[in-house]
Amino acid sequence: MVSTDLGESVQQRSTEYRVAFTSYDGEEDHVLRLRNLTRETIQDRSYLDWRYRSPPGQPKPIIAWVLDARGGRVGMAGLIFRPYWIDGALAAVAVLGDIALNEDLRGRGLGKKLLKSMTARLAEMPHPMGLVIPNDAAARTLASCGWRSGGVLIPYVYPLRPPDRMVSLFRSDVVSRSVMRAYGAIFKQVFRVNSHPHDSLDVVDRLDGAMVTARATAMKVGAVSRDVGAESLKWRYHDHPHHRFKFARLKRGEQVVAWLVYRCSSEEQICHVYDVDARDARDVPRLLAHFVQRRDLFTGMGSVRLLLSEQHGYRRSLWKLGFFPRADHVVFHILGDGRQPGRTHEWWLSYGDKDI
Repeated sequence: MVSTDLGESVQQRSTEYRVAFTSYDGEEDHVLRLRNLTRETIQDRSYLDWRYRSPPGQPKPIIAWVLDARGGRVGMAGLIFRPYWIDGALAAVAVLGDIALNEDLRGRGLGKKLLKSMTARLAEMPHPMGLVIPNDAAARTLASCGWRSGGVLIPYVYPLRPPDRMVSLFRSDVVSRSVMRAYGAIFKQVFRVNSHPHDSLDVVDRLDGAMVTARATAMKVGAVSRDVGAESLKWRYHDHPHHRFKFARLKRGEQVVAWLVYRCSSEEQICHVYDVDARDARDVPRLLAHFVQRRDLFTGMGSVRLLLSEQHGYRRSLWKLGFFPRADHVVFHILGDGRQPGRTHEWWLSYGDKDI
């Protein structure tokens, strides 16, 4: 276990705290315990083992601990390295997460010291780039440690039935349903005008080689996007310990030209689209148009929802398909400039970049 002094010591009843670094291996139960103590959603070992699995060719995860004088673990943060395309080259981006601190120690500066130490550790690596989707409290602390806002993730919603606000506005289920039928008819006509005559949509439960296509942004200088190669997709979706995902494929004749990953949540009554990819970006709106027309896929669902960063190129045509943006944006923070210091990057993020 590698230790580092906290600098100005934070004391409580003459107890000194320090930061130490370890790998995830051998610390699994400690990570799970502290993570679950500070979260509403309880996870198990299978989830954390999946989350901290190292992709081939990537550095091992790093855990930073806040230790008390007895060596007890009272705070932590994790860095997990994921493959991203940056300026046309595949590189490691450090995803920061599992930030946790015992409740009785908050407000004493320990969180800032923890994140400052973790940031310094990351800065020692060649071409460091970091990504985190923090809560408000962590965002303020990260800003003081050199992280900056990279933009926002915007939810885009396609309604499958009248939203509650519409029912309240018209004060009538009948009127609301009529409005929704008109809404759907408009975009169905747009779909018919813009669809390719040889396009079809099918849905499969498992990944296959035909789905692994070259993302339009992969070789784009100035862009950052998560790798969606075969190994990355298998880990993210096929190997997930708790959720089962489906894959909708847009086919032109027998060729797969675009695909998306989705999961329908009966609890939320939302169909979440996690990832979208295409050989040609112009096929993305065609794929989504085919997808939302397949009402048999959405039994019991109230809406289809995508989460895309504000810089994401695929979001530009969503309004034409009937998707509208919601106001509940999620801010993400970044660290470093990658291989091109001083360059401002476009981060193409989706729901698939969360909780990884």
